[in-house]
Amino acid sequence: LFPDRDCFHVEKNMLSESILTEMSDNSTDSISSLNDIVKKLGVLRDKILLNAEIKRISGCIVTGTLFVSLAEYYISMLNSCNTISIPDAFGAISQSACERANSRCIDGYEEAFLNLRGKLPLDSSEISFWHMSASRDAIDVYKTWTSGLQKQNVNRYKLQLEEKLKTLFERVSAENAKMCEQKSLKIINELYRELEEKNPQQCLSRLR
Repeated sequence: LFPDRDCFHVEKNMLSESILTEMSDNSTDSISSLNDIVKKLGVLRDKILLNAEIKRISGCIVTGTLFVSLAEYYISMLNSCNTISIPDAFGAISQSACERANSRCIDGYEEAFLNLRGKLPLDSSEISFWHMSASRDAIDVYKTWTSGLQKQNVNRYKLQLEEKLKTLFERVSAENAKMCEQKSLKIINELYRELEEKNPQQCLSRLR
């Protein structure tokens, strides 16, 4: 009747059914045959999960985390007596997850800049290379955290993230340029002081 069925026999290797009814009073170590049953049931569980059809919403895979989020959203909407639907719930969950991912990526970029600040000032090529690397890392993290969510929201918040990273880099560049200016002024002032102290040779060597 079931030519494509993938199954195997799980046998209770015990003489008395009373052992099963008293399982709560016995440890699994004291019932050797029970361990065999548990192993076989574990194999059966893995087979079921491996062969189960992947559930999707709007073409996106429903992961365990997404399923829990959907359930929580449904409960929240039911408790508030609002009308609910799977597409609306999925869209709301995707938007919320994208917002959180966006915020975390921005925080990661700013933290990376704080670690870099002690090395400033850098020349323009070095600071640009740092930005390329830091922004690429942020985008990669965003893609990982938003994998499986509604593409419309993912793409929209990705564009927002890219714009925010550009704005942050403008601030980084401005701070780096200011520190370059301060360093240059400091060197110039030191050179003038040496000239005033009549040490032209030492001053010229520093210029070289």
